[in-house]
This record gives sequence, C-alpha cells and structure tokens, in this order.
Amino acid sequence: MRGARARWAVALRIARRSALASWGRSLLIVTLIAVPIIGLSAGAVVLPSLQSTLEERIQGNLGHAQAKLTVVDNTGRAIQQGREGGYSFDESKPDGKDLPTVDPRTVLPAGTRTIAVTTGAATFATPKGETSLVTVTGETWDPSLDGGPYELLSGRRPTADDEVLLSPAALSRLGADVGGTVEMLQPTARTLRVVGTSRDRSLPTSTQSVFGAESLLPVAESVPDTFYVPTARIGWPVIEKLNAEAGTTVLSRTAVVQPSAYAQRYDGFGSSFWDVNFGTSLVVAMALAFAVLEVALLAGSAFLVGARLQQRSLATVASVGADRSVLRRIVTANGVVLGGVGGVAGVGLGIVGAVVFMRVTDDGAWTRYPGLHLWWPLLIGIAVFGVVVGWIAALVPARAASRFDIVRALRGARTPQKVGKRPVVGVVLLIAGIVLTLLGGVALVAAQKLIGPSGTLPQIGAAALLCGGPVLAQLGVLLCSGLMLRGVSSLLRRAPLAARLAARDTSRNLGRAVPAVASVMTTVFIAAFVMCIANSASIMGAVTYYWTLAKPGSAVSYISSDDPTSTTADRWSTVLRHDLPVDRMQVIGQTLQGTDDPTPSNRHRDALAVVRVKDSICPEPSFTASDTRCGPYSATGGTSYSSQYPLVVGDESALALLLGHAPSTQAVTTLRDGGVVALRTGLVHGSRVQLDWFTPKQLANGVESATPVRSKAIPAVVDLPTHAVQDALFTTTSTARSLHLTVRPDRVLLDFTKPPTDAELDTANTAIAALANDPSLGRTVYIETGPQDYGGQIAWLILLACLVIAICAGATAIALARVDARADDMTLASLGASPRVRKSVASVQALIICGVGAVIGTALGLLPAVAVGIAAHSLPFAPPPLQLTLMAVGIPVVIAAGSWMMVGTRRGDLTRRTAIA
Repeated sequence: MRGARARWAVALRIARRSALASWGRSLLIVTLIAVPIIGLSAGAVVLPSLQSTLEERIQGNLGHAQAKLTVVDNTGRAIQQGREGGYSFDESKPDGKDLPTVDPRTVLPAGTRTIAVTTGAATFATPKGETSLVTVTGETWDPSLDGGPYELLSGRRPTADDEVLLSPAALSRLGADVGGTVEMLQPTARTLRVVGTSRDRSLPTSTQSVFGAESLLPVAESVPDTFYVPTARIGWPVIEKLNAEAGTTVLSRTAVVQPSAYAQRYDGFGSSFWDVNFGTSLVVAMALAFAVLEVALLAGSAFLVGARLQQRSLATVASVGADRSVLRRIVTANGVVLGGVGGVAGVGLGIVGAVVFMRVTDDGAWTRYPGLHLWWPLLIGIAVFGVVVGWIAALVPARAASRFDIVRALRGARTPQKVGKRPVVGVVLLIAGIVLTLLGGVALVAAQKLIGPSGTLPQIGAAALLCGGPVLAQLGVLLCSGLMLRGVSSLLRRAPLAARLAARDTSRNLGRAVPAVASVMTTVFIAAFVMCIANSASIMGAVTYYWTLAKPGSAVSYISSDDPTSTTADRWSTVLRHDLPVDRMQVIGQTLQGTDDPTPSNRHRDALAVVRVKDSICPEPSFTASDTRCGPYSATGGTSYSSQYPLVVGDESALALLLGHAPSTQAVTTLRDGGVVALRTGLVHGSRVQLDWFTPKQLANGVESATPVRSKAIPAVVDLPTHAVQDALFTTTSTARSLHLTVRPDRVLLDFTKPPTDAELDTANTAIAALANDPSLGRTVYIETGPQDYGGQIAWLILLACLVIAICAGATAIALARVDARADDMTLASLGASPRVRKSVASVQALIICGVGAVIGTALGLLPAVAVGIAAHSLPFAPPPLQLTLMAVGIPVVIAAGSWMMVGTRRGDLTRRTAIA
C-alpha cells in the first residue's frame, strides 16, 4: 500500500510539473473540462433554488402568523387535507349543494383573532382616464404578516378606512405619491389617501395592487376566502373540524411539525407547492444524461490530443528505466490533476453564473426563487465528477502512451496513423442507438397505457432507453467519424490547394481531428434536443390557445347595452375612433339565440344548431397538435352538432377583420348569393350547411335524438381564419333576416396603425363607460396578444449559449489540434507556402472538423426529440428550422474565422528537430 501511494505521489508530482511547464496547453484542457461543468453546476444551483423548503414555504405563506385558512368550498362541503394543505373532497359526505354557507371563524375556538383577506377589483382614475386594479382588503399590514405573504415597503400602516397602500407599480400607474390621494370610481366613488407602499410577496413586483381596510369595498355577501391567525396555535383537532364543517384547508406552523395519522393518510392529495410532472422529469433526465456524455467526450478529446503532445516527455521518462505502468500512471495522474482543476473552477464559475442568472430573471415573487440553495453534496460531487472524468478520459491515452516507439518519439517524429479501416463497431452502435431511442418512445407509450401517467418501473425502463439510445448513437458516430472525414476529403479532390491540403491532413490525422469533432458534436446535440422540445411545447401551447381574434395586435370592444341598436354601435365606434389610433374598424352583429333559460326574452325563441360532419369530430383520446379536427373550439365526445354559437353578421370588410386576412373570392361570392362562410372545418356538407332549430325544452333535454322544429340547408363555403376563433358561421344581415333570425350589434373589431398606449386605452375606457352609463364597466377594449412564443425565445437563448459553449469547446479543441500540427505548419512554411495559404489550410480544417461535428450533432439532436414526440401524443415534433440552421452553419464559420485570425504570419524556427523530423 505504501509503495503504491509513493508511486502515485511521484506520478502526481510529475503531472503537476508537466501541467505547469505546458501551462498554455493545460489551460486549454482545463477549459474544455470546465465549460460543461459550469453548465452542470449552474443547473445544480438554479433548479434546487426554484423549489422551496418547508421553512421557506411557512415563511412565505405565514410570515410570523401561526396559521392560514383557505376556504375551498364555502358551502361547507367536507374535504380531507394533508400536512401542507393538499386536499381532496370527501365523497362520503354531502356535496354541499343544499348546505348553508359556513364561516370558518365560527369553527375556531372562541376568542381566536383572525385577519380576513379578500381579493377583488376596483376602478380607479388615472391621469388620462381610468383603469381596473386588483384590490386586497384586510389588515395585510399587520406585523404578523410583514415579510411573509405581504411586505410594507415604505410609509406607514393605514389607521383609517380611507387610507390605502399601493404597490409601486400601481403608484406609478395612477400617477400618485405617498401622502397624496387617488380616486376610486367603482364600485363606489371615494377619495383615498395613500399612506405608503406595500406588495404581495407571492406576485411579481410589476403587479398593480391596492391594499385597504375591509371597508374599502362594499360588504360582500360571501365569506372571505382567506384568513390568517396571528397568535393562536392551530392543531390537528381544529384542522379536522375545519375540513369537515367549513370546507377549509389549513397551513399551520404547529401542525406541519406535528405527527398526525390524519395527515399521513391524506398527504397524497395534490401538494400545494410541488407537483411532480413525469414528462418534465423525463426531459430533464435526458438533458442531464447528455450533459454527462458531453463532459466525458470533451475531456476525453482533450486528453487524447494532450497525450500525443506529451509523447516526447514520456519517452524521456521511459529512457531512464520507467516501465509501462509508470507511463500509464503519469498520464492518468495528469488527467486527475487537470480534471480536478477544471472541476473546481467549473463549479465556482457555475455558482457565480447561477447567481447572476437568478438576479436577472427574478420577478420579485418569493415563489420564483425562494432562496439560494447550494446543495454542497451535489456540487462537490460535480467537482469530483470532473476529476473522475479526467481520470477516465486519460485511460485510453495512457494505454497508448505505453505502446509508442520510444526512439521515434525522442527524435520528435510521430507514429503514422492507420487509415482506411472500416468502422464496423461504429455502424453497429449507431444503428443500435437509433433503434433503442425509437423503441424507448414506443415502450413509454405502451407503459403509460398500461399503468397510468407516471412513476412506474416500466416507464423508468423506457426512459432509460430514451437516455441511453442517443448516447450509443453518438459513440457510434464518433467511431465512424474517420470514414466521414475521408468522404469529405474525397469530395474536395478538385478543390483549391488549401482546401485539398486541409482535407487530406484532417482525414489522415484522426487523432487530432476526432476529438475536435466530438467537442462540437456533443454541445450541438444537447442544444438541438432542448430547442426541439421547447419549440414543440410552445407550438402545443399555441394550438390550445383560445384566440379571441384571429390577428395578433387587433382588438375587440363588446357593446354593453340591454338593447343595442345601430345607433348605439355608431356611437360606440365614434368614441373608439376618436380616442384610439384606429386603422380599420367594423361592427359585427350576431343573431339572437334561444336557450333553455326560462326568462321571458328567451322562453319563446328557438335555438339554432349546426349539424357537424361526423368525421370532423375530434377523437379526444388520440388528440395531436397536427390533427385539424382538434383545437380549443373543436367538438369532442361524439356530438353531432356544433357548439350552439349564434351566427355572426356583417359585410365583407367585417369578414376580413374576423378572418385576419382578405376573404377568398369564393367566400365573397357565396355571401353575395345569400350563403354563409364557415370559419372552421366540419360544418359544410356538399357545399351546404344544414341549420336545425330546437325549442328551449328540447335543448334542455338534449338535441342529439330530438326532431328539429324546422331545418334549412343553405349554400356555404369554408374560409378558415388565420387562427381558430370562437365564431363558427358568418353571413350578411340580409341573409340572417331571410332566415327569420333577429340580428343585433354585438362588438366592434379594430385594427390599429400603432399599438395604443395605456393612456389612450384609459381614455377610451372612460368614454365608453360614460356612453354606456355604466362606470363599473372597467376595461372594454381587449387587445389580442396571441400565445407567448416562449419556445422561440428559448431557442434563441439556447442558440446563444450553444454558440458560446461550442465556440469555447471547439476553438479549444482546434487550438490543441493546431499545437499538435505545428510541425506540419512549419513544414509548409519551409516549402515556401505563403501566410495566406497557411491561414487558408487552418481555417478550412476548422470548417471541415466543426462542420461535420455541428451537422451530425444537429441531426442526432432531432432523434430523441422524435422519440419524445412518439411518447407524448400531444407534443408535436416541431424543430425550429432557423435556429437549427444557424447553429449548424454558424458555429463552423465562426470557429473557422477564428482559426484564420489565430494563425500567425511568421514562419517559425525551422532549425528545431521536431519541425523537420
């Protein structure tokens, strides 16, 4: 044991001195190891920091209070809760439908002080109009809640009913100052004095809120939904009583640390704070597995090149009597030293990067980043992982270090590499990786059908296939990379001199080329995979988004009137055109629709329904984003009729605003001929739409088997809007009246010359409220923003990060290869090659190596995304083409340009033996 320790001590000392002597090369190798370690350690800080600890949850929800009561069902329906408030309704008890409203304060022990908090809304005057703000009534400024759910930022606590606190965002929105006043317009007109600023710590700092006493708003008939208990301790007997009698859950400082058979029994019910998502966990696990592979390949490629550069030093050691085991130990010790430095440096920089990232992306809510969670065992493990990877990566070079020609190495010559070998093993691994990945997707689908959504052993096995398959595929590609590089060399046989030299040198010196290919390929692979998943999730969100209007940026204002007429619509339009930067404006009408509502206005009006094409009904269980029958407004469940929306009525210009594009010639002709335009598929049967009318009684009992009161088939054509909207059929006023349908103005559609400002919207809302003689209307102009394209944003951020990481890793590997090829460069110079030729050779080599790595990495990154799409029906395979193309092309070009600039114009010292050996 002592002898082994001494031998390792000698090897580590030689490795340390060798690293310091060749500090430039060592720095490059450390950088290759540190770059992915930075990403891993940053993720190991950010992801745990997103999850709150029990102490943070108690502090964030309670502050210094003892308990928080949340009314789930104020009819008193019985529920069952877990330790932290996750609940389920008690199906063995009455459903609460006919039970009286229960105030949870009546269930608490007598004399228990509570703070009731109610969230609502009110309309306030702004400098140029009015706006609706969130109101929070109750003593949120109580010292027991400060620093917990609420925080007093400045000023003092209110002491009178007409004193309020504003959030900083609301203070700015209302143009007010602390010590000044604000005007509340609805639900009651009051002048309120601002005595300070406060905020709800669970919401972003951009939230506009008003905090006042319970008397700020009219007394509501319902029970407040939240209560805080500042001082009294609430134990499990009281909690069980609140669950059973008041339909209220409790988060109690006392109960969460108190063992309870009741809590253990119901802790499985939906956690209030953390819900495990198997799909997200699968994607994260795959990304981590691929990141580990990236670290191993980057480190291995670095040491392969480094070992080649150490051959002469190792030959010197061997010449004085060192055997092969000593040489292997020296090389592996070098891996341990440089891996340790890279691991420690990577973890340190990763922590700093994570802190900066969290500061930049923090929105002010305590739930965003509950705290900085440095899980030291994991971070130390990542640093140790760097050491282990360094050691493992050095094993192959260490084996080669004991098998080289010592005399040739002492002369500075290199052992010729064998070329032309068929990579049978690489092809087998590549095919196996592809098959296992796709098999993993299919297996996961089968496992989910058999045993539910998550957490079972078969699903874990399928996930292992999804993670392991791409790893095998990448290893297979690396073994085949020599064949690919030789293929590129063959394609460039007739290229200019510099390109031919670069291609031949690359294909015949795989020891320096393959590590660089691996460096770029693994980084691009992970980026391509994450881009595809993010973009697919974004597209899925867009598919299920409920569009109010077909065109983003357009707006709608619904005409609020008991009996709207054309005069009302004209006045409405005049106000909007006066106050807003309107480009186009059209009034849309709709037909009055009977319902099963027994009010006099509806009692004698028949309901209109539209017969659907049977095959147009969305097959809900097999819903996919690419299925045109499915969408947020599609029919499901086998119904034969469309949703009973009324017909929308207008002219051709109105139809253009509704569609988001100019209507087709066929649609215009159909409207003029007395037909209708279907705004969705599945309603037109043989160029006609069948309309059926039913009585309110039939409607109440279900119309699937009822006989219509009357029916009519009219000409129809399909003209789909840019995005699916709620409306189904569009026709003209004359056609609607010919069908004996009553039409009334319903809304005003607007298109703007420029986005309206908040001040313009406030002015318009105020004018509309005055026109309608209803100050409580609040916001009346709704602007369609469309779904958030977070997938595209994430793809651009990933592209930027990938460019940085890939350029660092690829440039480092290329730099190591250039050091290894220094003798070749000097040979070119000795033969009279101009600096331009040498620069061209270096840049074309970088372009070939990084181009092959980037293209292969992008292609392989699509493989697991396809498999995940197979496993998740609702997640379409939708790679972002622009970002992927820029990544596959941009990274090689940038690194090639850097290689051009880094090659010097000096010819170097031609008398060195290593340059002419």
